[in-house]
Amino acid sequence: MTDGMTLERLNECIDTYNHNIIFEAMMNENFENKKIRISNFPSHISENIAKFAYHKKYGRMPTWDTSVGDLQLIDIEPTQQLEVKGSIDLFNGGPSSYGPKEKWDLIYFVDGIDTLNYNYKVYEVRLSNTNDKWKNIKVSETQTYQQQANQGRRPRITFTKLIEQLDNNDWELIFDGHIDEFK
Repeated sequence: MTDGMTLERLNECIDTYNHNIIFEAMMNENFENKKIRISNFPSHISENIAKFAYHKKYGRMPTWDTSVGDLQLIDIEPTQQLEVKGSIDLFNGGPSSYGPKEKWDLIYFVDGIDTLNYNYKVYEVRLSNTNDKWKNIKVSETQTYQQQANQGRRPRITFTKLIEQLDNNDWELIFDGHIDEFK
């Protein structure tokens, strides 16, 4: 491992996050109209779940300790950039947004809907942001990912709308299980 985010430390981060969302849900029981919004799924958790899922699937450990982007495979030339998007509810949550100048070789989506039981799903999309198929993904009725990126805007699209536009061989569920399966 080339970074300090061990599985033990990741579990500590997940424990803290889960404690917070349990607390927020308990607090909301006291309110009738206005509620506390459940905290977003933290990027340091989703990125490291993706890191360990990648290692489990491919036997190579990306590094999280990067100066650019989310994860990198530094043991190959050229270095590969891995982008990660996470959500507490990937299929029913809001859209992921993408920096108009972000670059990646592969992108991963982490579903944390069952975080309280320490179960996660990790989807791999085998398209770079420079791939023509990715550039032409419709992010609105009238615009593609690339059109919005060219305007300096942050393209946004839900995971469901994204995979509807991809072929089955463009994406794969690479992990579906408990965090302890990374041991």
